[in-house]
Amino acid sequence: MNHAATNAYTPLQKLMTRFLYLNWSVHLILMILNIFSGDWILASAHVVSTIVVFLLLPLVQKEQYKQIAVTQLVNTIVHITIGSYLVGTAAGLHLFILNFPVLTLIFLPLAWQVVLNTAAVTFFFSIFFIAPANTGYFPPNVLQTILTVNVFMVFTIFFICLLFYKRMHDQKSIELEAAERFDPLTGLYNRRWMYVQLQEALDQGKSGYLALLDLDDFKKVNGEFGHTGGDHTLAHAAGIIKAEMTAPAMAARWGGEEFLLYFPDGEQAEVEQAVRRMALAMNELPEPQGLSFTGGLTEVDSSLEQTLSRADQALIEGKQFGKNQVTFLPAPGAP
Repeated sequence: MNHAATNAYTPLQKLMTRFLYLNWSVHLILMILNIFSGDWILASAHVVSTIVVFLLLPLVQKEQYKQIAVTQLVNTIVHITIGSYLVGTAAGLHLFILNFPVLTLIFLPLAWQVVLNTAAVTFFFSIFFIAPANTGYFPPNVLQTILTVNVFMVFTIFFICLLFYKRMHDQKSIELEAAERFDPLTGLYNRRWMYVQLQEALDQGKSGYLALLDLDDFKKVNGEFGHTGGDHTLAHAAGIIKAEMTAPAMAARWGGEEFLLYFPDGEQAEVEQAVRRMALAMNELPEPQGLSFTGGLTEVDSSLEQTLSRADQALIEGKQFGKNQVTFLPAPGAP
């Protein structure tokens, strides 16, 4: 497997890859031991399992976890059946069934969980009727060693699966949190989260400046370059905004081609200069040429709704006076 590609994997993909490599290594080691001891039937079973696990590795890149889980479960049942019939249940191969519930919990929907766990429980008890306790295939001391190794592997796989479940849960929490806060196209805050942050800032008595930016004639961009070109333009615009803003300043995609910027620190001249630099950077984009921002800037007062309304009014005035400019509208009563 390409090392660079592995580095690009998500934490879940990395963990699944390690789990499959662990599984593959165990089968490979046992296959070699069986070959040296002349146990060609068990060696053949391990050869098949080794090939199956190796063929599952490409599915990790596609994140096809359900297919991996189901294949591994079937592979395990077949392997346990063959091994227990030849060696006996005293080898403890059937104990691997105990990992079925956590495996199905991680990878499969509820209906599949019920079906496969019912099958697993049925198989767990029926194996004692299918296979004897000890067939004499191995001496008692060797059988005890095999049992010890299998118990160790069962617990190892169990804890790896629990770790996998925790990683998956953590990643889903991160994704949900990102979806709640950020606009997926631009990487800026979304409108809802920005509104909450602004209201909290006002509740804490903070002031500052609010700028509402709008890409001029954006419909022409969509018309000439299509929606994909429009998306790329919005992403470039967001990049320009990010480059000019540092914490604790915040920016959000306010809607469509509009961006809302909050500057809790700095003087009016500094904020205007920062917004004008953003507008100039938009003018200098090689494609689409002639793209510009119009900005409405205002002071933040005790009412968020009134502040937003003034920023919008300042933006409208900028549009009316020729676009590609920043218009400042002071708060009522401001000097």
